[in-house]
Amino acid sequence: HCVDLGCGTGLMAQALGGRARRNTGIDLSGAMLKKAEDKKLYDKLIKADLTAGMLEAGPADLIIGADVFMYLGALAPVISASHAHLLPGGIFAFSVELSKAVGGYELLASMRHAHSAAYVGKCLAASGFETLATKISIIRTDGPDTIDGLLTIARKPFERMNADG
Repeated sequence: HCVDLGCGTGLMAQALGGRARRNTGIDLSGAMLKKAEDKKLYDKLIKADLTAGMLEAGPADLIIGADVFMYLGALAPVISASHAHLLPGGIFAFSVELSKAVGGYELLASMRHAHSAAYVGKCLAASGFETLATKISIIRTDGPDTIDGLLTIARKPFERMNADG
């Protein structure tokens, strides 16, 4: 089960090309969800904020947040909610616009938030994620400018069994 946070018109589901058995998209915009619905790539579409939408979506094997976290300042709530809704061993993959600020996030002139690598790592660790990979990459263009982002893949650890089983 793949949950696509901020699914918009369905570009991520399109990119996944049917690799998930079940796709759920979450977005605040009814107009975007209508476009996603027309593509018939999702089994379920939820009009809600990200954390409320995850409650409705239920447990997931994969949660993706592509080009959506720049609309959020603090990431701890959505990262924590993602951890809570992932099954053990589940993958959380997302992008953020990269901030040069040390240890936090900032609101840019573009009215998008940028997050530092240190802040992202701190939020993941505090929620119990294992970071598998991070990469700085160009995530989009804005006119003639390229926008650097941080691509992150993390995993919810498998539950460890104690001596009693």
